[in-house]
Amino acid sequence: VTDGDTFYTPTVSQNGAPQTLTPSLFVDSDTFYAPTVAAGAVTLAPSLHADADTFYTATVSATYSLVPALYTDGETFFAPTVTPGAVSLTPGLVTDADTFYSATAGATYQLTPTTLVNGATFYSATVLPGAVSVLPGLVVDVDTFYAAVVAGGVIVLNPNAAALSTGGGAAALSTGGGGAALSNSGGGLTHTNKGAAA
Repeated sequence: VTDGDTFYTPTVSQNGAPQTLTPSLFVDSDTFYAPTVAAGAVTLAPSLHADADTFYTATVSATYSLVPALYTDGETFFAPTVTPGAVSLTPGLVTDADTFYSATAGATYQLTPTTLVNGATFYSATVLPGAVSVLPGLVVDVDTFYAAVVAGGVIVLNPNAAALSTGGGAAALSTGGGGAALSNSGGGLTHTNKGAAA
């Protein structure tokens, strides 16, 4: 659709005051056609479509055979020959083209190792006639075990405070009050009870 409408811009001048900015009239050139109605049946089928495709007809210019040619097989099948008598089925010998070279000795080498010199000494046993003692020698033990010396009498163990004193080679245990006294002088042990009899 081609629309021929024209829109004019307003013109503003400063000659007098106030100015009227009313735009000019709009000229519309659109054309509106009145429908025409005729009595009777109306066909609304669209117009025919013009198709530009071209369909060519087949043209046969020669005759071609589509069957493949016969296959020529070059294999040869020999007919068996049967001869009466003994037949050997052993295959023929195979000729092997491998070459095995013999070893060539250019010199002589001794491969035997030298004799081992063993420096170990083995002594022979000496046997003498007569009785032999196989017991080990006696062990000399230097440990000292002291024997306890106990003197006769009664010992009272008083729970009071006790004093233990040693002087020289003797030992003395004394208790204050009515306790007992234990003294060791020399190699003997002597018990003395003071006060009440035990």
